[in-house]
This record gives sequence, structure tokens and C-alpha cells, in this order.
Amino acid sequence: MRSFLAVDFGSTYTKLNLFDLDKPCLLAQSKGKTTIESSILFGFQEAFQCLQQYYPISLNEISEIKVCSSAAGGLEMVVIGLVPELTLDAAKKAALGAGARIVQSFSFFLKEEDIKHLENTNCDILLLTGGSNGGNEEVVLHNAMKLASSNLSCFFLYSGNEKVQENIRKIFEKGKKTCFFSKNIMPDINQLSVEDCREKIREIFFKNIIQAKGLEELKKLFPVISFLLPQPCCNF
Repeated sequence: MRSFLAVDFGSTYTKLNLFDLDKPCLLAQSKGKTTIESSILFGFQEAFQCLQQYYPISLNEISEIKVCSSAAGGLEMVVIGLVPELTLDAAKKAALGAGARIVQSFSFFLKEEDIKHLENTNCDILLLTGGSNGGNEEVVLHNAMKLASSNLSCFFLYSGNEKVQENIRKIFEKGKKTCFFSKNIMPDINQLSVEDCREKIREIFFKNIIQAKGLEELKKLFPVISFLLPQPCCNF
């Protein structure tokens, strides 16, 4: 039997759903209290022991485990690109593929009214993109300066023109903003490269937003875990 375990680390409960992939059908469900403050492993182990009472199975017998988190209400993002049909579209693909819900999107030069609108928007991560590598610099530098001098308190992720990455870093540091970096999501015109950005979004969410201690231990213990996502990308 090929088995599949779906795990959701919620703010209060860690929920497990065990499936038979061959039939397919739901075999068992369980939950345990989420233990983010100590280690998410403890809550997972409690939930899994409860699951075993309904369907005796060991972790070694499970073919695949996929994990998401609905803690903190999921992940809300703002995406900013240069051209709507190019880097902005790529930014949306990266954010949605990482499990985020996009609450606002902008392109070209940010204006003062855009910043004011952003300051009144609930956002966990703001993804700033724009320019192929060696391409347009003016727009991303302008937008970075606008964002760095704003009252926004979210995390920032820069995934644009890598030639100005160091300039972007200094701009956000000067503005006392936390900014992470990934590879350019569009290193050349019409060339998408979003996976590094997606992984960085997931990492920021789990390590910095829900602060899931024990995440690395979980991945080491269970190599059949293929990826970890915020909801809504992985609903069950």
C-alpha cells in the first residue's frame, strides 16, 4: 500500500490525515496540541500516536509526508514587479506557488499613494522584483527606497536584478527593515526561475512568521517530507 500523510501545523492544533493512495481513501485522522514554543516535533508525535490508535502504522511505512501550516492565519503577501506581463506575473507565480495569498500587487514606479495604501494593508511578506540581470535598475532602486522609508513592518524579499542586490541591501539596512534575498525570478527576458524565491518565502514563513522551532529536526527525521507550505497551497 502506498500511504500519504498530510500534516497541518495550526496555531492551536497539529492535524494529521492518513490516506491510502492506491484505493484512494482516507484511513485515519487525528490531532495533537501544536508545540511551536518548544518544538513542533512534540505536537506531531502526540498527534501521530493518536493516529496509530485508529490505524496501526509506523512512520517508516509511510510513502510520503506533506506539511503545511495554517498558523498565523496563513501567509499574506504583496508583490511588486516592473512590467505587469513579465516580472510582476513571475512574482505572482512565485508567491502563489509558495502557498501565499496575494493581497495587493503593483508594477512600475511606486507612488506616495501606493505606499500609504500599503501601510494600511495586512501583509506578512512583500516581494520586490524587477529587471533582468544587468537590465533595468532605476525602478527597483526607486521602489526599494520608497519601501525602506515607509512605516511598513513586514518582512521584505528581493528577487530582482542581481546586479543591484548589494545596493538594495544597503537601502533596506539604512531604513532598518528586514530584507531577505533570493535569485532573480526572471534572470533574462521571458526566462522564469521562481523555485529559489518560493523556497525563501516558505523559509521566512516557517522560521520568522510562525517561528516553528524543530522544523529542521522534522525534515531530518523524515526524509519522505517533500516540501513544506503555508496554507492555502496545501489544503486537505
